[in-house]
Amino acid sequence: MSSSNVKGKSQARSRTSAFGNSASSATEQSGPTATSLPWVTSPVPYQPHLGQKRAIKFLVEHANAGLFADPGTGKTSSVYAAFKILKKKGLASRMLVVAPLRPVSLVWPKERDKWSDFRDLRVAILHGKDKEKALASDADVYVINYEGLPWLLGATSVPSF
Repeated sequence: MSSSNVKGKSQARSRTSAFGNSASSATEQSGPTATSLPWVTSPVPYQPHLGQKRAIKFLVEHANAGLFADPGTGKTSSVYAAFKILKKKGLASRMLVVAPLRPVSLVWPKERDKWSDFRDLRVAILHGKDKEKALASDADVYVINYEGLPWLLGATSVPSF
């Protein structure tokens, strides 16, 4: 029997992310924890697959770009990774993302929370009754759906992107 299956033992794991920083997590085996509940996940370091590495490279090399790939191929995390690289190099300070409504409200915040490398990014959703407050916030990433663009273009105070 491995030590990870022994009740009452604490197991520490260390992982290195694609950005070179390490994250460690400890899970307690004696009761339900965030890591043992199937609907709750702890953030893990981002490890892009080959297609995501290509997407990140493409985004970093092009001042204005878009990713048009199938759902579930890692577009959101690739964009976060490219943005972090550009931000670190001083080439970007904020990012505007235009996406369909469902990914705006469900995917972008969830993907940021999924990966430990992106947890520090402040994401503002420009939709709903609090969109003006979100626009005025000091966010790194502003996410809006296509139908919200006329509102954004007419807003009185828009941060520079």
